[in-house]
Amino acid sequence: MIYGISKFQEKFSFEAPNLKIAALVVCSLCHGQYPATSVDGELFVPQFIFGGHDEWFISNFGTNFVETLNEVLSQEKEQLYISLNSVLMGTAEGRKAYQESKEFTPHTPKAVLEHAKDKLNSKYNNFCRNAWAFAEQVSLYKPAQEGEA
Repeated sequence: MIYGISKFQEKFSFEAPNLKIAALVVCSLCHGQYPATSVDGELFVPQFIFGGHDEWFISNFGTNFVETLNEVLSQEKEQLYISLNSVLMGTAEGRKAYQESKEFTPHTPKAVLEHAKDKLNSKYNNFCRNAWAFAEQVSLYKPAQEGEA
C-alpha cells in the first residue's frame, strides 16, 4: 500500500505492507509530527505531536510503540527495511500513477533510489536520506539472544 506524508508544503510517499509498518515508518521518521494516509484514504496514521502514540498503538496493534517496534524488528525486519527505503519526495497519488504507467517495473524504485538519491531530497532537510539511513540501521539490527545482557 502506498502512503503519503504531508510535511508542510512538501509531500513524501512510501510503501508499506500494512498499517503497523506504516505507523512505525511515520513515527520513526517524523517523531509523530506529521500524519500519513494511504492512497485509497482508508488507512490513517494520526499526528502525535501532543502524545497519545502509545494509546493509538495499543488500540490498533495490542502493544505500545516500543513493543510494536521490537516485535517488527524480530519478525518483519525486512519489510520495515523495504518500507523505509521506499521513502521518496512526491505525492502518494503521483507515485501510484507512476507505478501504473508502462515505465514502471519491479526494479524501478531501486534504480530511482540508486540514480537520484541526491535529487530526491528536500531542500529543507534530508528527510529521504534520513529514511534510507534508518533503513540501513534496521538491516544491521540483531535482536539480543535470550540470556544475554
